[in-house]
Amino acid sequence: MDRPSPYLNRMNAFLHPESVSKDASYQMVKIQEGLQAAGWWGQGLGPAQHHLPGYAQEAVLAYLIYTFGWWFGLIVIFLGCMLITQLWSAVYRVQDPFGKLLSAGLAGMLSFQFTYSLLMTFGGLPIISISIPFLSASNDYMIIEFAAAGLILGIYRRKDLVMNRTERAMP
Repeated sequence: MDRPSPYLNRMNAFLHPESVSKDASYQMVKIQEGLQAAGWWGQGLGPAQHHLPGYAQEAVLAYLIYTFGWWFGLIVIFLGCMLITQLWSAVYRVQDPFGKLLSAGLAGMLSFQFTYSLLMTFGGLPIISISIPFLSASNDYMIIEFAAAGLILGIYRRKDLVMNRTERAMP
């Protein structure tokens, strides 16, 4: 008999976490347990929070909610939504077509990353290696995210400098 694909096992673990082996759905079950045990004020700092696997990467929001409580998690989610809103409002104010496309692509990347990590934390999407923007422990991703936000803000700073073709030809 053929062994089932690891991708099918992962999808079954997402769709039916209780019906598959504990190894296949371990991270998802532990994140849900941590979110349920958090309470409004959290469990505090200490060795107990290390039962959350991937707490420095993809489960960083679940770790923050477990440690500091739901009030802190709601503040983080609100600030993330405000950041995404500000990035998209900067995109809509840019007049240069290239700048608009570049900043829209970068804002879309950060928006997708934020939305996917939220849905992944609360069990809406399968767990993959996407962390919430600007909160991951990985320096590589954080440098790229800050560079993307800085590039969007740099394009926004020069939003009114669009020139027509005749002005570009003049020395």
